[in-house]
Amino acid sequence: MKNKLKSIVGAVILFLITIMSAPSYSANPVVTIGTPTIAGSTMSVSVYVTGDNVGTCNFLIDYNHSALTYSSVISYSTIPNNLTVQDPYNYSGYPSQPLCKVNLNTGLTTYNYDDKLLFTLTFNYSSGSPNFAFVHIAVSPNGKVSQYTWVTQYLGVNPPPINYNTVFNNAPVTLYSDAASGGDWANVATWKTSSGSGPAAGMIPSGIVNTNITGAAVTVSADAKAQDLTINPAGKLTLNSGKALTVKGNMLIQSDVTGTGSYIDYGTTSVTGTTTAQRYMTGNWNHLWPANSDVIWHYVSTPVSGATINTFAGGLLNSWKEDTLSTGYWKPLTLPLTIPLAVSTGYAAAMPSTGIISYTGGTFNTGDKAINNLTNSDQSASRGYNLIGNAFPSAIAWNNLISRTNLDASAYLWTGSTYATYLTDDHHRIPSEQAFFVHVTVGHSTGSLVIPNTNRVHTDTVYAKSTASTRLDLTVTGNNLEDLTSIRFNNDATTGFDPEYDAYKLWGVTACPQIYCIATDNLSINSLPEYTDKTVIPIGFKFGVNDNYTITASKLETFPGGTQIYLVDRVLHVEQDLFANPVYTFAASIGNPGHRFDIQFSPLTGIPEGSVSNINIYSANKTVYINVPMDLHGQIIVYDLLGKEVANQSIESKTLNKVSLNSQPGYYLVKVFGDKATVSGKVFIQ
Repeated sequence: MKNKLKSIVGAVILFLITIMSAPSYSANPVVTIGTPTIAGSTMSVSVYVTGDNVGTCNFLIDYNHSALTYSSVISYSTIPNNLTVQDPYNYSGYPSQPLCKVNLNTGLTTYNYDDKLLFTLTFNYSSGSPNFAFVHIAVSPNGKVSQYTWVTQYLGVNPPPINYNTVFNNAPVTLYSDAASGGDWANVATWKTSSGSGPAAGMIPSGIVNTNITGAAVTVSADAKAQDLTINPAGKLTLNSGKALTVKGNMLIQSDVTGTGSYIDYGTTSVTGTTTAQRYMTGNWNHLWPANSDVIWHYVSTPVSGATINTFAGGLLNSWKEDTLSTGYWKPLTLPLTIPLAVSTGYAAAMPSTGIISYTGGTFNTGDKAINNLTNSDQSASRGYNLIGNAFPSAIAWNNLISRTNLDASAYLWTGSTYATYLTDDHHRIPSEQAFFVHVTVGHSTGSLVIPNTNRVHTDTVYAKSTASTRLDLTVTGNNLEDLTSIRFNNDATTGFDPEYDAYKLWGVTACPQIYCIATDNLSINSLPEYTDKTVIPIGFKFGVNDNYTITASKLETFPGGTQIYLVDRVLHVEQDLFANPVYTFAASIGNPGHRFDIQFSPLTGIPEGSVSNINIYSANKTVYINVPMDLHGQIIVYDLLGKEVANQSIESKTLNKVSLNSQPGYYLVKVFGDKATVSGKVFIQ
């Protein structure tokens, strides 16, 4: 009995399915068989087909005749029941192995099938409980026995009675689209049978074919299916609006050191198995909580529903809370590991080592994303920062199509050392799985926004296409780190803070040099309505390491010809024409003033060596003081930052000059025009 059971357990059915002389179809029908079912002394196996224009064809079935006996065939198709069976059948390719041949005769009519159940075969066996495994079978397109490709797995736990590996490959078929192909999903030229190989002989993916997009851009312009779908970091998939993609197995978006490949979903996606999106993260954490300052933090957001904090098991994960007690605070997330990662919410993560983490959940996020309940606890500029996330498995465009309520136009992205700040009129791209801060506008306690599904774009590459016609960007580099501030001129802006055109300065790590515009608040982006030849804009510089630093000016080409822009170093008394040389290198030491630089739109001329140290300019409350210890004759003129004259009086030599101002709080430029020297300074009026 034991030997008999062994022979039954070892009974193997191998379905070898091909199209025999079928010139009436143009696409490739793909065939699979379902999991065998056991009932009493019978075993039934169902055969399915996916494809267009399926016509007359033959199915060759190889099975172990010593253990099983063919019994019957049942047709489930809507086509005429013209199934005929020959058993045994001798095929010249396997003369020593009798087969069962099922002939499907549709005459001159062809049919389209979408995973259609065609027929069920029934076999008898004597006794026992054979262990049969699942089988995938795919068929090549040409309709010629000599030109097909066998792809199959075996039924049964034991090897087949003969070695069919010399004839076909016992693995599910995988189609590839790479940089040399790509294109429309339904185009046979898009696909190959292996990466780098020639065309896949007319095959396109179906619900029983694995698909791998490697370095190509593929568009789904009609409803499509795949078994398993993998998009590598260089691959791109666009699902057009209104179209459906069904993945009957697992879907994976891979990542490498450059980030995550883009999956663009404008239609409907259904994944039967697991959905996984990867992210490459640098790691440097091996300390007990609280972590030391050398921890590398990433701001993250899940692109799938159903992911949990277990994604970052072994590392650190913090959520952010906007609060009245401070600008906000971080809350560690630890146990249980089943705590869900909320969609469209941002987190800060740190990992102990560099590698790839995987978000695994129910489905990839799609559709317009409404983010509500954003708060500003005391309605001030220093509060109101909320950490949200790009919920999509693709980059998004941060532009004017995003609907905001009581929310500034700025997005603050952590770079690892400082914050990159974008405005909606910049049309920057925010990468997939990226979290970022937004700010609820001063004077409001709550805010919200909606990120449309149509804002999804292919690449994570950040780019700028600002609608601000004139702008000056200043980038400071040093200590192998960098930071940027932007001065822009927009007729719709004001000299105060404009939620649509200005952005606050958020500080980075101590080691990173920080550059910013000084106004009533420190700003990373400062938009003004206009400039004149007397406009002066104070620039702050903050650093934590004594070093040599470089400021590089860019976007100078956005100004009209003949414009003069100068960078003034207030410590070294250096004035540099940025059009003549946009790069300025300087040394900085702890103790230097924060207001280190000015940007001015006309040169300061005639300043004799050492005169700045003799004439001292400062302010208290609403009074400007100018100490002139020398014999000097001329005028003292005070300007606002737009170059408008607000006060003018004669110099009194060898005494302390006082200029009373009845002006709005802010910074003002004081110029001393003397017959022997011309000196300028910046003061703040409270």
